[in-house]
Order: sequence, then C-alpha cells, then structure tokens
Amino acid sequence: MVAILRGQATYWIARSITEQALRHTAPQEGWRADVHAWLQGEGLSRGRALIQRWGLVAVPLCYLTVGFQTLVLAAAGVMRLRWAWFTLVQIPGSIAWATIYTTIGFAVWRAGLAAAAGSPWGSRLCW
Repeated sequence: MVAILRGQATYWIARSITEQALRHTAPQEGWRADVHAWLQGEGLSRGRALIQRWGLVAVPLCYLTVGFQTLVLAAAGVMRLRWAWFTLVQIPGSIAWATIYTTIGFAVWRAGLAAAAGSPWGSRLCW
C-alpha cells in the first residue's frame, strides 16, 4: 500500500500542477510560452497515446530503480495519462517493490544497524 499511495501522490501532484498551470496561465513570450504550448500541443497528446498503448511498462519497471521512480511517476502525471491505466500498471511494480523491500530491504537495514551498533556512534542510534 505504501508504494501505491506514494505513486498515486506523485502522479496526482504532477498532474494537478500541470492542469492548474495550463488553466490559470497564458504566457505570451519566452520559454514559459513554449512550455505552455508544448503541454497543450498535439505532440504531447500523440506521445501520451503512444505511451498508453505501448510504453506503460515503464511504470512498473520504475519501481525497481532508485531515483528514476519519482521521475517516471511524475512524468505520467505531467502527461496526464489516464488514471485507470496508470493505476492498473502501477500495481505489479508496487508489488515487486514491496516484495524486494520486505525481504532483501529489511535484511540490509538490519545488517546496517548491526554494523552501526559496533561503533560508539552506532550504539547511540540503536538504543
């Protein structure tokens, strides 16, 4: 659930900011106008359709990375991918993340605490 909630939060924050920026701004010149036009343009719409059709595999795969995950989830929100598709493809990735975190992740965490407990600094952290 943590992975799903975090992914949904990232998606909706990026999507909301994009939609609000498009709705409440209308820059006339400069790079802001270029970004505004790009976000509303046909190119992004075609890209969104292509990703919805074939590239949604990036969403579950991003859960196997560190750092890249937030970028992919936010990009899905900025591109305003359909929520139902985003959620559907998010589930396998979040299950994989949870499986890895609850097996290997906890083992690494405990090993780190045990190593830190051997030092005066680490023993203060653990107790």
